[in-house]
Amino acid sequence: MKKHTCGNMTGMQSVTSKPKVMLFSHISDPGRITGAEKMLLSISKILARQHEVWLVVPQPGILSIEAEALSINTVIAGYPLSWSLYQASASTQNDLDALKQSDYYHHMINLLNTHRPDWIIVNTIVAALPALAATQIGIPTAWILTEVMYPGEYQISSVQTVNQHSTYIIGISEAVLTPYTGAQLDEKTLLINPTWDRSALDTERCIQHRNTFREKYGVAQQELLIGVVTAMLAPHKGIAEFIMMAHVLMSKFPNTKYLIVGSQELANQNYVEECKRLIAATVDPSRFIFHPFELNIDQIYPALDILVVPSIGDEGFGMTALEGLAFAKPVVAYASGGLSEIMIQTHNEEFLVPKGDVTLLSNTMAKLLEDQQHLTEIGAQNFLQAEQVFGLAAFERNVNHLSGTMDRLIPPVDVNNPLQNGDFFKGSGPTVYLRRGVNLHPISSTEAFEQVGGRFEQVIQIADELIHSSVLGDVIYFHQSPSESTALEAEQTGITEVMADAQDESLNNHTASTVESADAQQTSNGIALIPAHVEGNVQGMEINDPVQGLVPVHPGVRAQPHELASNTGAALSDNLIVKVPGLVNSFSTTTASKPKVRKKRRSKRRLRKSAVKHKAINTLLSRTLKGKQKKYRKSKMNVVKKKILQRPKIQKQRKLQKIKTSPKKAA
Repeated sequence: MKKHTCGNMTGMQSVTSKPKVMLFSHISDPGRITGAEKMLLSISKILARQHEVWLVVPQPGILSIEAEALSINTVIAGYPLSWSLYQASASTQNDLDALKQSDYYHHMINLLNTHRPDWIIVNTIVAALPALAATQIGIPTAWILTEVMYPGEYQISSVQTVNQHSTYIIGISEAVLTPYTGAQLDEKTLLINPTWDRSALDTERCIQHRNTFREKYGVAQQELLIGVVTAMLAPHKGIAEFIMMAHVLMSKFPNTKYLIVGSQELANQNYVEECKRLIAATVDPSRFIFHPFELNIDQIYPALDILVVPSIGDEGFGMTALEGLAFAKPVVAYASGGLSEIMIQTHNEEFLVPKGDVTLLSNTMAKLLEDQQHLTEIGAQNFLQAEQVFGLAAFERNVNHLSGTMDRLIPPVDVNNPLQNGDFFKGSGPTVYLRRGVNLHPISSTEAFEQVGGRFEQVIQIADELIHSSVLGDVIYFHQSPSESTALEAEQTGITEVMADAQDESLNNHTASTVESADAQQTSNGIALIPAHVEGNVQGMEINDPVQGLVPVHPGVRAQPHELASNTGAALSDNLIVKVPGLVNSFSTTTASKPKVRKKRRSKRRLRKSAVKHKAINTLLSRTLKGKQKKYRKSKMNVVKKKILQRPKIQKQRKLQKIKTSPKKAA
């Protein structure tokens, strides 16, 4: 079992010949688990049979715990969710553009480059960031959509965004896929309905759980328990509608009690209080039972006699309804999104009610309660239909079809093609490239090289023609995780000052800086570090290298001073030379003025460092002096106050002393 965080990851290449897949979850809550998370976990279990699977979660939670129990590798990587994409709002494009400029985006790219999966799965439309980053790198993406997108004039824009950043669009219901099929994207859409955990369907255990639960809440065996089950009490789940339905039924069916399952702590407290006020206004509030969110569904469903799913928001699928059917319970539901498909495909059309109609919901329930002898028969039929349509066998077929389709996108290994023999490559120039699919991504610095798991011994030398004929991807930069702590403020200030001084000097002495930096560093294993903007001149070819920074390069390549001087127009912000431990100075040039330049550079460096140190010392002394001055002023004020308070006493003492010493008074 392997578990990694973003902060301490090293290169993690597949140790097997299995295709490597990364699955991204939008949430991982420690207090609950959603239907989308359950489906992702089920997919992970099936893929793990033939693939190396990595599950990426934003934080430790029930999902990550369940994955670890199944020996699935997990990675903790938090990132913001794109709600405007789901809501199809006017700000969607601006939000996504801002997301691409964030550290989260660059860190996600580095995460993918580090793990180098063959393809990925992104779960839910709001988890857009991994899809954006994977598209940028060239990694095939299967985007699973679990929500019904908001309608409106900007819906087509959101659909186009999903289409642009996905290889295949997977919907958990026809309701979810409707906007995409309507946009003529049928050829890249797949339907995969969720399934349920069959391990909970143990007959003896279910009977035991039923008796235990009902005894706990005082529900007699002859009483009927009608329930609504959700992760938390939310308006779109129709809890208020359920309470109003119960109020109508109570008078006519006195042998009924009503169970509400869901977290109250995670819910909107105003809504929770509103529901409790509605209960207080019913015929008999004592017949309502509240139960917190329950991870083990076999603790809940066996105790129920009828399940109600009154969602007033369009459900992407309706996992609760499917679980009720699987536990052989009669189910009554609103026709909200994917709920309609579940009820129709399992022949429960008569128990499907128009969304939001409390009166018709109450009438449908009344008909069901009037024929209580058939409740068991209806439940048994529901179990058979659920197994046939949404059972594990059908789910596995669909997931295997998806994985087979995605696996075929992995380019076959060509032993005659050097690019298929590794991940890191370089030509005769200094730039090192990371291969992602058919793209070569230039690496900007040694830090970025190490961040994506690179080691110098992994770099493969190839012909320049292969590099020129390949598709160049975006430059890979070093980015610190947004969740990691930054350096101390004082150190950041000092580093900023040194960097600013170095950039100022590079404007005046760019040629000398280039020569010395090229001369200054070489590794013992035959790879040196030089500014990448020199590459076109060093290798003697006309190449416009997109990289600016430090890249590994073999030594012995000579740079001509007159050629280097032509590079003064290059960008200078990335031309700083980073001292790397273990590098020795053996890069040779033919310039006669080199010793003088180096001496001058070193002298200026000493001056800069000395100036920075003096500035820091002066700042510290200034702060200390100010502190002492403040302390002195405070002490002086205390003395003055003390003198003022003692002045009347002193004056009285002086007056008495004067009287005693006066000759006239003494006589």
